Amino acid sequence: MHANFQIGDIDKDSPSSTTSLDQVTITGTDGVNTYFPVITRVESSDPSFLQISGNTASVNSTPGLGGDAATDGLDNRGTIEIDFGIHPINNITIRYNNAPGANNNPGYGRS
Repeated sequence: MHANFQIGDIDKDSPSSTTSLDQVTITGTDGVNTYFPVITRVESSDPSFLQISGNTASVNSTPGLGGDAATDGLDNRGTIEIDFGIHPINNITIRYNNAPGANNNPGYGRS
């Protein structure tokens, strides 16, 4: 199965936020082999909004950069496109966590 999809709302509360910095890591398998997708930004109007490295995408944790993205068709700065190419993927794992640089704040929740 060819797997291609989008993940949105990778952001933080504000450009100065340090409590909730979204990060996603995506892997796929065919039951034997593990594959990493190609990840691209859907919107390039703010190239410093997201940081993409290998199979991980995160909001920019630098104070003053990144911020809140609506992911509503008008603002897709926090949206990525995931493409596994020709690999026969039958299982996809998406791991969400706080990006490096986030304060440890277990009492803070995201909705």
